[in-house]
Amino acid sequence: MNSKNITNFIIPKNVFLLGYGAVGKCFVELILKNFKNINLKVCDINKLENPDTRFEFIHKKISKENILSLNEYIKPGDVMIDLSCDINVLETWEICMKKGVNYLNTSMENWQKNNDLTSYPKNLKEMYVTSEGCKHDSVEKHKLWNKTKGPSSVFEFGMNPGIISHLVKKGIIDAAKYFLNSNGFEDLNKTKIEKYLNKKNFSKLSQERNYILFIPQKKIHSIYSIILLTQNINYIILGLVEDL
Repeated sequence: MNSKNITNFIIPKNVFLLGYGAVGKCFVELILKNFKNINLKVCDINKLENPDTRFEFIHKKISKENILSLNEYIKPGDVMIDLSCDINVLETWEICMKKGVNYLNTSMENWQKNNDLTSYPKNLKEMYVTSEGCKHDSVEKHKLWNKTKGPSSVFEFGMNPGIISHLVKKGIIDAAKYFLNSNGFEDLNKTKIEKYLNKKNFSKLSQERNYILFIPQKKIHSIYSIILLTQNINYIILGLVEDL
């Protein structure tokens, strides 16, 4: 597998990590291993049982009432990595944008409103409000959203969605190229496949198969045992990660 040394990338010296659960602990070990001089602050609702001198730990529960206190721990040019649960993403993101802080999260969270795990939306409006689409729309409609200038924002980029999204995308591209350059697929509409591939319409591209197909590993080089499931069960691709 060809990969760049992540220490070659330039990242801001100050990183604020919101949330220190399982993912947060893994992230801390990774970043401290590769960036020795980074100034890391970690904030979590749970008290740290064993103090760690490698970073500054802030034992604090972030709520609607005190969320603005996050301003105390960040300054322009910093990065906030939001790995929290039940903290409204829009409010956290807005603080970063106003402060000039780059923002990345792994999940679009809301304030926890209901502890009843059996509850469900009663109508289409409630269904939309609880959907990921609503959260995405809320960000894009926000007055601070700007695609061309200001601090960077990356939403829902962890493992899945995130890394897996890139692997699936590359798998779809490789599968399309495989079909276009192979014989024996007379039922395929190669014109459509080529059209969707050129337009980078991956949702349409992934719907061009309605049965399961195994592509030999030597024919595909970018994904690892990823099952592509869209509106139909399209195909299973088995491959090797060789070059991202």
